[in-house]
Amino acid sequence: MIDQMSFVRGLSPWILKDFRSPRRPLPGIQDFWNRKGLISDKGIKKQAWYLLKDYYAKKSF
Repeated sequence: MIDQMSFVRGLSPWILKDFRSPRRPLPGIQDFWNRKGLISDKGIKKQAWYLLKDYYAKKSF
C-alpha cells in the first residue's frame, strides 16, 4: 500500500525495541512494557522485523 502513495518519500519504524514504560500497567498483558517494537526486550526479532527487512531489500534507493 505504501508504494502506491506517490507523496510518501520514506518511512521509518516508530519503535525499534520494546522498552519499560510506567504508562503501560495493564497486568498480564503489558506489565509496564511498551511492546510495539520490531525487537523484543530479550533481543528476539519479531515477525514485523522480517517483513520490514524484506520490504527494504526489495526497494531500489
